[in-house]
Amino acid sequence: MDESTRRLLRFCLFLQGFAFLMMGGALIVRALILGWDVVTWILTALLIVIAGAGVWTVNRLRRG
Repeated sequence: MDESTRRLLRFCLFLQGFAFLMMGGALIVRALILGWDVVTWILTALLIVIAGAGVWTVNRLRRG
């Protein structure tokens, strides 16, 4: 894996971590204030997708 690809993957991992923190915060606030509704479940699904993408990115960086 060349250096530009590694740099891009590290930046993607940073963005995924930031998105995970922001969505996690939104999920916690929404669940505490409004309870569990459809939007809260959508945020939960998005959090799982972001975590999966982060794990994939970390594995890709380790392999390369």
